Amino acid sequence: MLPVFVDHVATGAWMTALLFPLIARFARRYPIDRPSGIQYLPLHLCALIGYSAVHTSLLWAARSLLYPLLGLGRYDYGIMSVRFPMEFSIDCIVYSVIVSVLYLLDHHVRAAQLEGKLAHAQLENLRLQL
Repeated sequence: MLPVFVDHVATGAWMTALLFPLIARFARRYPIDRPSGIQYLPLHLCALIGYSAVHTSLLWAARSLLYPLLGLGRYDYGIMSVRFPMEFSIDCIVYSVIVSVLYLLDHHVRAAQLEGKLAHAQLENLRLQL
């Protein structure tokens, strides 16, 4: 049972990591963390649906290849028309967390840059006063 659990966690994480750069690029191009960002919500919904479809397909492919290699036999992912909605709920959470953490980190970096500029301006002001 443990190899199956590890395989599921590993494939889920690796496929998400594979898609992360695309999500990050999209989220930064169409930011929803600003007051004007509400206009991009429909685009993010489409991106979420696309991410979930690709992620679920990659999970199926990876597990179908890995199970025989690990000596676990043929992998049965179930009926795909049912599997896509099942994975979608998890993918909604993952997509939301990725985008939220990305925006949080971006805001943190911007704040740190502004603090650096402020410190530099204060030092320059002191230099000019001397």
